[in-house]
Amino acid sequence: MQFLANPGYAVFQPNFRGSTGYGQGFTQPVFREWGGKMQNDITDGVKHLIAEGIVDAGRVGIYGASYGGYATMAGLCFTPELYRCGINYVGSPTST
Repeated sequence: MQFLANPGYAVFQPNFRGSTGYGQGFTQPVFREWGGKMQNDITDGVKHLIAEGIVDAGRVGIYGASYGGYATMAGLCFTPELYRCGINYVGSPTST
């Protein structure tokens, strides 16, 4: 992410519900819930950054690898109005 931050891009890298390292109380509520609460956390974070004027709503991109690639595709499918573009790197495709 430093590669993007160095030239001045705003980088939002959330620890959405289900992220490891915070114990079972953080991961268990989203067990087998792909694209639900975890995706909502990402969407809510992006909307907050827009509302606070930190990012330009017309210039938001999403990128991810592995589960982040899945989250990228889910973001583009479920909230296309939020993202200008997306890059799925080694993630699973999704469909609506």
